[in-house]
This record gives sequence, C-alpha cells and structure tokens, in this order.
Amino acid sequence: MISKDERFQEYLPKLGRARGRVQQTELRHFTPPPQKPKACFMNLGPTLRSGQMVSYYLGDCHSQSRQSITTAGL
Repeated sequence: MISKDERFQEYLPKLGRARGRVQQTELRHFTPPPQKPKACFMNLGPTLRSGQMVSYYLGDCHSQSRQSITTAGL
C-alpha cells in the first residue's frame, strides 16, 4: 500500500515545500496540486502526474516549457 511506502512518505513533505517555492516564480506552471489530508488518496492521481510531468520536462532539453526559464528566477 502506497500510504505505508517510505519513499512516498518522504516525497509528500518535499512536494509541499516545492509548492511554496515555485508558485510565485516563472516556474509556477510546475506547481504541484495542493494536498488534501482528509482525502489524500482521491488526490493521488494528480499528485503522481504532477511529479511525472516535472520529471519529463526536466529530462527533455527541447521542452518549450524550459525555454522561458532564466537562471535569475531560480
């Protein structure tokens, strides 16, 4: 079960910190969805898709989403 998975439990707090760090920057389109503690498994799909999306765009050097990012904004 994913709720007992150690890696997933480490991932959730990092996801929350990432949300706070990117939502007011030029990286705002990578903002993960808010977590809903009382319905965490209803939000599991968007949470996992968000992580997959960020991983894809970081790994794709030709991504149009990466072209607008400047080092000054990081």
